[in-house]
Amino acid sequence: MANIHCFLGVSFQDQGIATKTCRALIEYTFSDLRLNTKLLILLEITIVSHSKLKPIADRLGITVQGISEYIKIMQSEGLVHITGGGYKATKKGVQFLHENIRDLKEFVERTMKRLEVIDLCAAIAKTRIKEGSGLVFSWKMAF
Repeated sequence: MANIHCFLGVSFQDQGIATKTCRALIEYTFSDLRLNTKLLILLEITIVSHSKLKPIADRLGITVQGISEYIKIMQSEGLVHITGGGYKATKKGVQFLHENIRDLKEFVERTMKRLEVIDLCAAIAKTRIKEGSGLVFSWKMAF
C-alpha cells in the first residue's frame, strides 16, 4: 500500500489543492496500469540484478505468475532479455524507461504549475546566520 502526504500552509488549506494533486497523481498512475507495471519491472531489473522472478514479484507486490507473464510480453516487445539466468533490460527497454520517466516528470511539473504549489519562498531571519549553520524554520503570520 502506498501513502500520499500533502503538507500545505494554513493559507493554502481548504482550497482543494491536496485533493486535486492526489486526483491528478492517481489519474496518471492508473491511466495505463499495464504501462506502469512494465515500467516498474524495467526499473527493478535495471537497478538490481535478478536471476529469479520471486524477488521481483515480492518487491513490486505482484504475483510471480503476473511477473512471468509481463516478462514474456516484454521479451516479445524487445524490452527485456534473459542472459545467464538473469533478467536484463535491453537498450530499447532502457530507452523506453527513460522516455516514460521523462513524461512523468513533465506531467508532475505541469500539475504543480496548474495547482500553483509553492515550492520556494523567502524567509527573514531574526538574527544573523553563519554560513554552514543548521537552521530550524518556524512560521509567524504577519498582516
